[in-house]
Amino acid sequence: MSQPALLTLSPTASVVGGLLWACLAPVFVYADSALDKPGTAGFALAVSSMWLVGVVSLVLLLLGLAQLWSLGRDRLGRLGQAEIIVSALALAAMAWGTESSFTP
Repeated sequence: MSQPALLTLSPTASVVGGLLWACLAPVFVYADSALDKPGTAGFALAVSSMWLVGVVSLVLLLLGLAQLWSLGRDRLGRLGQAEIIVSALALAAMAWGTESSFTP
């Protein structure tokens, strides 16, 4: 049984997403000072780094959940399936909320 190319990259993507998510607090703390000067390179760097750790990390973690769902669907019980669905919904909601906070 072959998997789609996106699912074969999911384990690596989820690890990268977890590492980016772990960097969320320091990035938001240090990038906050650059947000006072719009139009500068520091502002662009701060917004892009905040978006990277705030949205992209969550999307990468969603890819990892998709891999877990496809690999373990037969072995997961009802509780395990419910946990994956709830986790996916929570990650998607956080990504949506984070993304919408960056739009004016």
